[in-house]
Amino acid sequence: MKKIAAAMLGLSVISYQENVDIVSLRAEVQRRLPGVQLVTVDEVNFRGKGISIFVLSEGPYYYNINIFDRENGRLVARMQDSISYADNPSRKIRSIVTDDIGHDGLEEVRLLLFNGERRLYAWNGSNYIRADRSMAFRDGWNIRYKDIDGDGTEEAVVVRTPDEPELFRAYRWQRGWVPYTPKELEQYAGDYRRIDGELDALALMERRTAIRNSLLDRLR
Repeated sequence: MKKIAAAMLGLSVISYQENVDIVSLRAEVQRRLPGVQLVTVDEVNFRGKGISIFVLSEGPYYYNINIFDRENGRLVARMQDSISYADNPSRKIRSIVTDDIGHDGLEEVRLLLFNGERRLYAWNGSNYIRADRSMAFRDGWNIRYKDIDGDGTEEAVVVRTPDEPELFRAYRWQRGWVPYTPKELEQYAGDYRRIDGELDALALMERRTAIRNSLLDRLR
């Protein structure tokens, strides 16, 4: 895992990639994006061949994320995303790292926000994607990342609120988050299902909450 930048209030740029002339790279990107306030620019091996350029810039109360490829000496835009923190300053970015999550030679870029949110950018074999978009969740749901099956790769588990009929959804990494059913967590799902129809509303919520909290402890 390599740390690309500490995107704090000082907007400092720290590159840990070897043999990258960040000054020249930053100037090249600035010519491609004139007038934009750059925070972080770095090279990332998203595809296992060739090098892509990951760019974080900042405007009034928002970040822009861009991924570029080089074609015939030019930077060509491949993906763009944004994060607004106008209504919630805790959505500012705390750190950015690259990591080979699947141990397959392809790098991913992970943004960690101060409120605990993650944004993950990856190559899925044909396109650059925001890989966590399939795990969209509402307030009150928790996303936990843990190597559940001991294979050295973290899985992602979205733990729902006690008023939901489903306790959790789990995802494993396959150049993107793919839904699956982890046998290691089946006991929690089974206990959660079995109490439906057996208790009154108050007791049901209390029991669901207890099972949910037990699962969250398991995923620490």
